[in-house]
Amino acid sequence: GMSSLFSHGEEMAPFEDQVKLFVGNLSWSVTSEELSDYLSPVGEIASCEVMRNYNGQSKGFALVEFVDVEAAKEAIVQFNDVEMQGRRLIVRVDTPPEDRPPRGGRGRGRG
Repeated sequence: GMSSLFSHGEEMAPFEDQVKLFVGNLSWSVTSEELSDYLSPVGEIASCEVMRNYNGQSKGFALVEFVDVEAAKEAIVQFNDVEMQGRRLIVRVDTPPEDRPPRGGRGRGRG
């Protein structure tokens, strides 16, 4: 039957089962606390961190981890392309680094 098609490739977590979200296009003034409060109606948040560069300036995006998959899915539905402090948020599954296209320049990674 058709189902055998989908039984392989188990080693990669399916996209839908991601609890970690990328939230982009944030206003520079948004803090981790504010974002966490803003997203919390859809479900319990395990961690929410607005990414900052070495001098503390917001990079305009955050990584948010929900406790369960349903909450994460709901957050994408509820908040993607919705305005927060005048900017339309980008909310999507945070893809693992190996799925990101290689960037030019030197990889001076995390601070």
